[in-house]
Amino acid sequence: MQADVEQDILWSGKDMRTWVQAQFGKMVHLGCTYKFMRKAGFSLQKPRSRHVKGDKTAKAASKTRD
Repeated sequence: MQADVEQDILWSGKDMRTWVQAQFGKMVHLGCTYKFMRKAGFSLQKPRSRHVKGDKTAKAASKTRD
């Protein structure tokens, strides 16, 4: 995994889950893999996806309210 970091290869939670299963023979929940990654010092590198039908004007209007 350290070599991947040096090469700027991004791991997802699913990748981590597959790796844990291959290395240790244990199945872990996806949420646990994110905990493992945070404890190891990794951070989220991709923004969350946005809904296709999201209303941009409503979002902009809510930002300008006091």
